Amino acid sequence: MPRTALALITILAGPSAAAPLCDASTVLTLLSTDSRAGEFLFAMSGPATAGVDGWLLRLDAIHASAALFPDALRGSRVGASHGPGPFMMAHPCGAGCLQPLAWEGDGWQPLGRTIETPNDGSIHLTRDGSGSAWLTAHRATELPGVVEVQAWSLEDESWTSQGSLRVQAVGIPAALPDPDRERAILVGTGRFSIEEPPIYWLSSLPFLGESVGGQLVRSSQTSLYLAHDARLFHSSDGGTIWRSERWTPWPSQSASIELWRAGRDYWLDRAVSLSLGSAPFLWFDDRIRDSPSLRLTRRLADGSWLEEARLERGPCASLSIEHALDLAPGRWLLLGPCIEGRTPPSLTAIEVRE
Repeated sequence: MPRTALALITILAGPSAAAPLCDASTVLTLLSTDSRAGEFLFAMSGPATAGVDGWLLRLDAIHASAALFPDALRGSRVGASHGPGPFMMAHPCGAGCLQPLAWEGDGWQPLGRTIETPNDGSIHLTRDGSGSAWLTAHRATELPGVVEVQAWSLEDESWTSQGSLRVQAVGIPAALPDPDRERAILVGTGRFSIEEPPIYWLSSLPFLGESVGGQLVRSSQTSLYLAHDARLFHSSDGGTIWRSERWTPWPSQSASIELWRAGRDYWLDRAVSLSLGSAPFLWFDDRIRDSPSLRLTRRLADGSWLEEARLERGPCASLSIEHALDLAPGRWLLLGPCIEGRTPPSLTAIEVRE
């Protein structure tokens, strides 16, 4: 099993920023992921200093280093991106108008021309397997759990409409590269491609009984569905047959009756991953109430699982984990809070590596 070690990530000020204060009230909110560069972009809230109301923190997870930049568009930026290429977001440019932006050097630069979009939904960006940019606009419908998605791809500085589709089981992140097609993206049950009109890439979703809902995960030719009550399902035939995942990081108590229940004794969540098609999962193990733990696991392409680390979550835990970042098989970076009063400001972290 990979070893774990406490780490200290020094936060360096960007070229135009004076080093701000960093204390226990500081909150990091993940905005974007560049899986190609191994970088993450966070919005950092905390004490305002040097006349700056907010900061962006660019984390180089591979080298465990970070830099700060003034969040010049705080309060007016929308959307975020996850995919293989520079960070992206969008900036309103009037009623029904968005200007997509990409991170270049030390700040945001226009990415293509403006887009006319509806104002009553949410915006999500990603890049396909080739690194080409996509933007999707999501609007709720009259049907519970069904979202109307309109997609655009960037072609020669112009944003080209790639159609719209009603989809279900949209996850977080909401739009991701399709691991099976280089020039396509997945949004819930929908696939958007420059080569064909929008289609559904699954024939059905698992039957949950009462409407619990959940999110889809596409991983190495396998479709995974994580229900909101922490049950996990898998299908290897495009959604025709769904099976409940029976593996757990602890031995089963019985071949027919499972003592521990998902959503009551333990919870599952997806980890943010740099690997396209990877399936890292966090297991919040609350079976023993006075000794809760966090288990870092990975579902492999053949359907088997690996437990890569186990950490305490109780009062005696060495670190309060706020973000779990999967960098590669056997390698994780678990971010904790800022260290109050330290100069330069620093983040605590746990490194997990083989």
